[in-house]
Formats: sequence, C-alpha cells, structure tokens
Amino acid sequence: MSRTGFILRLLLALGALWAGGLIRFADEIDRLQPATADTDAIVVLTGSAGRVSAGLGLLRGDPGRRMLISGIGSDTNRAALEAAHPGNADLFDCCVDLGPDAQDTVGNAVEIAFWVRQHRFTSLTVVTAVYHMPRSLVELRRVMGEVRLEPWPTRRGDDDPGRWWHDRATFSRVTLEFHKYVFSLVRARLTSDIGDVRL
Repeated sequence: MSRTGFILRLLLALGALWAGGLIRFADEIDRLQPATADTDAIVVLTGSAGRVSAGLGLLRGDPGRRMLISGIGSDTNRAALEAAHPGNADLFDCCVDLGPDAQDTVGNAVEIAFWVRQHRFTSLTVVTAVYHMPRSLVELRRVMGEVRLEPWPTRRGDDDPGRWWHDRATFSRVTLEFHKYVFSLVRARLTSDIGDVRL
C-alpha cells in the first residue's frame, strides 16, 4: 500500500471513529432523564436559560435542602437573581447560596467541591443543560469522587439535543460539547480515579 493510500485510510478510520463517537454522545444525552434519588443538596451550574428555574423548582419541592448557584459572576447579586425569578424570595432567603468565582466548568467543580466540604454533604443533584451534563459530571467526580451525583438535565431551545442533526445551532453546540467532553474525560482518566461515568 502506498503512503498516500495508508494516510487516506487512516483519515477515513479516524473520521468514522469521530462520527460514531459524536452520534453516540448525542444519543446518550438525548435519552438522559432526571434522576429520582434523594440527595442532600442541589447545585446549579449557570449558563443557558432554565437552569436556575429548574433548581428553584426542585428546592421548592424539598425546602429542607440547600442549593448553590455556581458561577453567577461578579456582576450578578442576590437581588438581581430574585428579580429574575419572582416569587422565590423565601427560597433565596433561607436556602440558596451563591458562587461568584467560577468562570468555566472546571471552576464550577472547584467552587462546588469547596461548598460541599463546608457543609459535609455526601450527595448532590446536579442541574445543568443536558448537553453539558456529561462533562460536568466528569469534572465534579475529578475533584470529589466520594460524593454521589444525581443528574437533573434541563432542555430549552438549543439545549434540546433531539434537534442536533437538523438544527445548525444545536449541531454546533452538541459538537463543541462533545469535543470538550472527550478532552475532560481523557484528562480525568489520566490524572484521577473518577469511576464509572456512564450516564
């Protein structure tokens, strides 16, 4: 076989591997459903719309728990969040903590781990967009593998992976997240014992 033929076959094999991985990733997140197991607390990783609302809905159903909203940024405060989610002032007063420092998913994991250890929680409901959930679980397990994590994925607009193969914005979002997830997974496998990350 010529060198050109070998390179072509190698590229075709890598392309097929990439496409297969992407399709499997999209299928897995499309089938991901909210967990039903009880947990000590709730964490919301900020980003696309619907995440904080979903967390507040969970908290209202069990106000004995605490909730951390991670990565709100230095420009957002409690008053602004209350105004954006009217009717939840009582929850913000009693049960919600704010994490202003995280700027990405790795930062979310570090911020959440610090909060978890402060309160000695052993289980968490993780609220984030469905496409973002696999990478979030990897990063969280990397820094606190002893804590049980239960996913609570949100779907809104471009966050619905069922549209990924016919909607350009969703395709771009799912594809980018797939690449980030693979990078996070490889790094975590090389540096940490993160256990079984199957969804």
